[in-house]
Amino acid sequence: MIEVILRRATEPRSKTPLLFVHGAWHGAWCWEHGFLDFFSERGWNSYALSLRNHGESLDQGSLRWIRHGRFVDDIASVVNDFERPPVLIGHSMGGYLVQKYMEDNDVAGAVLMGSVPVSGTLNASMRFARRHPLQFTKLLLAMSLWPVVASPRLAREYLFGADASDEDVVELHEMLQDESFLTYLDMMGMALPKPGKTDAPVMVCAGSEDALFTVREAHKTAEAYGVAAHIFNGLPHDMMLHPRWQEPARAIARWLEDVT
Repeated sequence: MIEVILRRATEPRSKTPLLFVHGAWHGAWCWEHGFLDFFSERGWNSYALSLRNHGESLDQGSLRWIRHGRFVDDIASVVNDFERPPVLIGHSMGGYLVQKYMEDNDVAGAVLMGSVPVSGTLNASMRFARRHPLQFTKLLLAMSLWPVVASPRLAREYLFGADASDEDVVELHEMLQDESFLTYLDMMGMALPKPGKTDAPVMVCAGSEDALFTVREAHKTAEAYGVAAHIFNGLPHDMMLHPRWQEPARAIARWLEDVT
């Protein structure tokens, strides 16, 4: 069973639903910080799912060995209940899964937030290995992505940003979890996104202080989809959990007004 959190539009402005897809180490909970209420209050029925073995969704086998296609199936299982194709809003690994979903399915549009770039995670992995060689070794030996965010200090560096409060970092770190190693290998290069397989409108968002993926990678991803990237100055990877989360939310809402 897949966990789905719903916020119904208070005054519907569009029949196109929004489906939020979380990234690695997260669950549907990460969108409850403000995004779900923000968009439902502006007229969109807003859904957030937890992928299998995440959040309150049921475990379906070992998380370590889940390929990305199973996660894409989770997205499809939720979309199948909609009356019309949604706009998918994916963060980080969720952005990768949204890109893979679009290759074979119709969507009204897609927003890629701090997304795995079209070039995959190899460059990000090498940057992490150079900066934290011991943690990267642990990642490989354990076949686990937990070493990337194993402490509040690492979670601050790679997810929450330097200006997050210590209290918030500790609280959010306690909500994080391990991630699929096989999907990590898919994102490394075994199953890269294929932008040419979709003609849906795409918005690419990134924070200038994202420590996982670079602004240059965001621009390259946007270029692959024929659009310009939206870069938010001072925001980290988890921009939806940052105190200034309304900045990307407002930009996405403006984009949605034209798409839906």
